[in-house]
Amino acid sequence: METVFLVIGSALALVFIVVGVSALRRGAASRHWRRVPGTVNEVAIERHLKTGGADRFSARVDYKFVFEGSVRRASQGFGRTTIDRDEAVSYGRPYTAGQAVDVFVDPADPRRSTLTPGLNYGHLVTVAFGAVMLVFFLSRLAA
Repeated sequence: METVFLVIGSALALVFIVVGVSALRRGAASRHWRRVPGTVNEVAIERHLKTGGADRFSARVDYKFVFEGSVRRASQGFGRTTIDRDEAVSYGRPYTAGQAVDVFVDPADPRRSTLTPGLNYGHLVTVAFGAVMLVFFLSRLAA
């Protein structure tokens, strides 16, 4: 039974690594995406209801842009999900409805865009966590 647990744990660790590396690669590539003008439609604070615990909040920026003749709409979350509503508000504060922004669009897949190109170092944490998990589970399997 322990072997099954260790194999499942190792597989889960690999998922963390693959997801983190994929996000890091996309972030690195986004620095070379096409820059187009856009407009912020809305800055929203989303409330995530949690039964039996404190509600959580996050900031979301909805924006629109024109890419190759088509008007497109997208959303991007900012900061982390938090129990402090004021903290979530602070993450969205750099943006206001109607504000002109630069939008970075993946020319290979215009459904992918971002207001903040480049690496998100939080994804390194995901990769590191997955690597530590993998070492732990594989070392237990080898023992």
